[in-house]
Amino acid sequence: MSSPTAWLSARSKSDAALDLLAAATSSCACGGHRRGSPSPVDALRPSHFDELGKKVVCKNRRIEVPTCVAEITADWLTRTLRHKGILPPHCRVSQVDARPVGGEGQGMMAEMALLNLTFEADATSTAPSPTRAMADAPEVEPADFRGSPNILDVAGDDGGESAAAAGAESLSMPSSPRLASSKSTPHLSSERAAELFSVPRQMVAKLSPLSSSVMPGWIVRQQFRQEAHFYNDFTIESGGLPRPKCYVALDGRNLSGRQSGVCMLLEYVGHASMYTRLRSCCERQLERPAAVMSALAAFHARWWGHAKAAPLESYAHPKHFDGLGRLFTSELLFASLLRTGLPALEKWGGEVYAPVLGWRSLLQRKMPELLAQFFSPPFTLCHGDVHLENIFFGDLWRGGCAFVDFGNMHFDQGVTDVNFFLTTNLPPAYRREHEVSLVQAYHRGLLEGGVAEESYPWEQCWRDYRFRTLHVFWFYACGVAPAFARQKRLETGAYAPGGDDRLRQMYEGDGTPGSGFHERIVAALLDHRVDELVQEIGEEKTKKKDSRSCVFPGF
Repeated sequence: MSSPTAWLSARSKSDAALDLLAAATSSCACGGHRRGSPSPVDALRPSHFDELGKKVVCKNRRIEVPTCVAEITADWLTRTLRHKGILPPHCRVSQVDARPVGGEGQGMMAEMALLNLTFEADATSTAPSPTRAMADAPEVEPADFRGSPNILDVAGDDGGESAAAAGAESLSMPSSPRLASSKSTPHLSSERAAELFSVPRQMVAKLSPLSSSVMPGWIVRQQFRQEAHFYNDFTIESGGLPRPKCYVALDGRNLSGRQSGVCMLLEYVGHASMYTRLRSCCERQLERPAAVMSALAAFHARWWGHAKAAPLESYAHPKHFDGLGRLFTSELLFASLLRTGLPALEKWGGEVYAPVLGWRSLLQRKMPELLAQFFSPPFTLCHGDVHLENIFFGDLWRGGCAFVDFGNMHFDQGVTDVNFFLTTNLPPAYRREHEVSLVQAYHRGLLEGGVAEESYPWEQCWRDYRFRTLHVFWFYACGVAPAFARQKRLETGAYAPGGDDRLRQMYEGDGTPGSGFHERIVAALLDHRVDELVQEIGEEKTKKKDSRSCVFPGF
């Protein structure tokens, strides 16, 4: 397998490619200087790349990072989209209509809104010639990955009406005697503008909160920055995972003047198909789950064996004991989750967890060996939260699906993503029928992506996959059980009168057998005889590795 470093080196050998890269990145769309000579990592960057956490200046004016949707104004969008090369210099945003996404626009940790943009042209400017406009147009992603509707054919947000019926006005070019009479500078129609510049008519704004009641603020900030890095630092092709386009990603950390967080403007893909974990995606047999396996295999193979180094220095790694990497590989953390989580599971989930509650002493006794298994190589970059609400399906993306929400990205065994998806998103009966074939398809995808079979044979892949069932249980059941058990006892949060029924049903199900997280994770633990796997590693006398104490308060 060729390493990512070799891949970068090959990309950088072409002088012509570097010349084009230097020309594309040396100045922003509005004429300002960007940075010096390109490095091999720059081959991964999108055009008009700005480093996160650094001050962004356009025409001697700093582009501030919005702290709420209300601060995303037409003027701010005009300056920012021009700076990113998305909006041509002779056009501007004249109006922005922001509509909350998800109730009042508050996700679990984010403020989100659908932005509907209206454009108009500068009457004093001449339209660029098609040749010049094409030369100045920003680099676009490969067509295989693009799901972006252009300015004329975007889907309406009112239940599926067409753009024409949804009240979307076309790009307005005010009349001008100079434009009308000029033969050397042709009029740029709205259709031509959309063709040349791919100006998006709608986009989704996602902003980090300045404070959070869901989890500690430092973790929230870290997660948003990790997500912003994946959107901002790579083209879709070089990142290896199909996703919506990111038009803007800004991080206000370490910038003087005022407190601000992360702001991202993302492609609106309301025309794609989505599913929920509760209802799953089984009606089309293996088409949807197989698409997820294929995409994950290509993504994991892309970063297989990569070190915690540029361009992935922002992500936690089990062998680098700093930040989240130290926290989430800590023996003290796992012991704490086990001590508090198992009793809380009984109070929260009831009898469904009875078959596994007796495993506590076994898991405590084998803790060092279990952590050695959990955090042993091979490592790759993982999504960290692969569930159906984070996946779009459609023919617009290579392989038929695209992913969102990259705040939990980290280095781990690739089967972490695979197990979490198959175990918690599919009903047990369906999983049992197709699980082996789906994991085999994932393993074949790794080999096709360049992973050497002798270094990662099928037997190891399947064993690692079975072990990750326990890891999922430990983190996603034991980890959240105390909070939900308290909410259930006090009738607050998801269990308050009029609370979040969807969240509660995601865990408890809707009465249909196997529809909830509780039933699915217990069924997987029993199906894979995880208690026997734990006994086996004791018999193998696996050497204790990297047992570390957690220095973070509260654990």
